Amino acid sequence: MSVRMIPGFILVGLLAVACAVPIGAQLPIRQSSSSSSSPAAIDKPMTGKLVGTWYRQCERGIVAITFAEDELKICVTFNAASNTICLTLTANYAVMKDGLVEGAITGVNWDVKPEPKAATLSLALEALASAGLSFATLLDCPFSFQTQSTSTGLMVSNLKTTVAEEDESSRHVFFTLVDGIYTFSKDGTIPTSKSIEPAEYPLVFKDGPKKGKEVVVALFISSAPEIGPVFAGSEGKLTSGIAKKLLELAKDSKQKLVALDPVLVDKFKLNNPNWKQMHPSEWGKKLYVDFILKIRLDKMSLYQPGSLNMYYEGRADVTVDVYDVDAGAGEPKYNYVHPFKYPHTGILPTDSIPVSRFKQDYLEHLAAELATKHIKHKHGSGAGKDCEDQKQKSSVNFVTDVATFIVRLCGYDSTQAKFIQKSPDTGIVSIPENSNIFPTYYYEAAKNLIVKHVGPNYLIVDEREVRIDGSMGTKEYRITYQKKPIQPDSTPIGGRRE
Repeated sequence: MSVRMIPGFILVGLLAVACAVPIGAQLPIRQSSSSSSSPAAIDKPMTGKLVGTWYRQCERGIVAITFAEDELKICVTFNAASNTICLTLTANYAVMKDGLVEGAITGVNWDVKPEPKAATLSLALEALASAGLSFATLLDCPFSFQTQSTSTGLMVSNLKTTVAEEDESSRHVFFTLVDGIYTFSKDGTIPTSKSIEPAEYPLVFKDGPKKGKEVVVALFISSAPEIGPVFAGSEGKLTSGIAKKLLELAKDSKQKLVALDPVLVDKFKLNNPNWKQMHPSEWGKKLYVDFILKIRLDKMSLYQPGSLNMYYEGRADVTVDVYDVDAGAGEPKYNYVHPFKYPHTGILPTDSIPVSRFKQDYLEHLAAELATKHIKHKHGSGAGKDCEDQKQKSSVNFVTDVATFIVRLCGYDSTQAKFIQKSPDTGIVSIPENSNIFPTYYYEAAKNLIVKHVGPNYLIVDEREVRIDGSMGTKEYRITYQKKPIQPDSTPIGGRRE
C-alpha cells in the first residue's frame, strides 16, 4: 500500500477547515469502535529531551509543538489578509529511540480573529463554509514525523500520514510551513506571529566575512530615450522613494541594510564624467558600497491607451540589474524585468484626481514594489491599499490551496467523473452525485468530459441516479448524451436541461 504522510499537511489543512465553521468551534474526541484503531492504543511516550515547547518562525507565521508526558499539542498561528488564525491540534503520541514521533489526532480547536475590513478573505470564508466538509473524519488520523537534535535546535522533517497523493504545489505549501528547525521555549510561551514576506532578490551575504554585517546599497536609475517629458524628474523622485522604502523595511524587519544617500551618488557622477563607461562594480568600489541597483525605466505611461486621456492607467516596464561589488566586473547577481500597473484594480477617471497627484502616487507605488523585491518585509508593508489588495488575494489563494488539499483528505475528488459507455457520437458519464457546488463541482466535471468527447454541440438524452451494487448498493449519477446534429435553427447548445 502506497502512503504519504502529512501531520504538517493536517496542521495547515485544518486551518482551512477552521475557516469554514463558527469561530472558536471545538471538535470532540471521536471514540473508535475498534480498540486496535483507537488513539489510546499508542504506547506511553518516552520522556526526555523532547519534553517542553518548541517553536519556529516561518514566512506565514508561527508553528509550535509542545511535548507533554501524555499529550502532543501543535499550534499554528498566522495572518491571512489581516485575519489572525490560530489552530491547536492535540494527539496521543510516542517517541521512538531514533527520534521518530508517531501518533493519532484526538482533538482540534481553532480561533479566528477577523479584521472587519478584510472583505477579501471573508468571501473566501463564505466559499469554504459552503463546502460542507466532514471535519470529524480527521480525528484518529495517524501521523508521524522525524525529529533530530542539532546544534541550532530541534529539526522536524519527513512529515507523513495515510492519505492519497497530492499535487506538488500543495505539498510545497505544507512542507515549507512545518518542516524546519525549532527553538526551545524556556518558559513555554509562544512568540507573537509576525507574517514575513521573503525578498525575491535579497541583498544579504549568507556566508563569508560579511555575513551578518550591515549592507550598503547604491541606486543608479536611468530612463529610456522614448520616455516623454511628462516624466521629467522621475528618476530622482524614484531614487529617493526606493531609498526611503528600503530603510523603512529594513527597520521593520530588523535587517542590517542602508541605502546610500542619493546626493552622494549624484556627486560621484559629477566627479566622474566617464562613469557610464565604467562597470557597475567600479561604481561600488569608489562609493564603498556592497551592492549596486542599476534600474532602467524602459516604458512609462499614465493614461489608458485609446481613452483620449480620460482615464488614468499607469504602467511601466522596469529592468533591474543587481551587482555584487565584491564579485568584480562580471554578470549581475540578479536580473529581472518588473511589469508595473497602477492602480492594480483597474482605471481611474482623470477628473477624480489632479495629474500631479496621480503621478506622485504612481511613483510611490512603483518605488515600494521595487524595494520589497530586495528585502524581507512584514505582510502588508507594501505600497498602501492598492498593493495590500494584491497581498490579500495572495493570502486567499494560500487558504484555497489548503482547502483543496483538505477536500482530498476528506475523500472528495472532483476528478471522479468517468465514462461508463463511449461510442463515436454517444456516451454515458458517471459522477458520485448530482451536484455542482464547491469544492467538487461534479456536474461541471461531467460536462467537461462530454465536451472532450463529442465537442460543445451535444444533447443530454437522459440523466438519473442509479444503484451500482443492487438495491442496497452504492449510488451514482449517470448522464447519457449524444452529439447534436448541426441545424440552422438549433436550440442553445451544451449545459444541463432545464
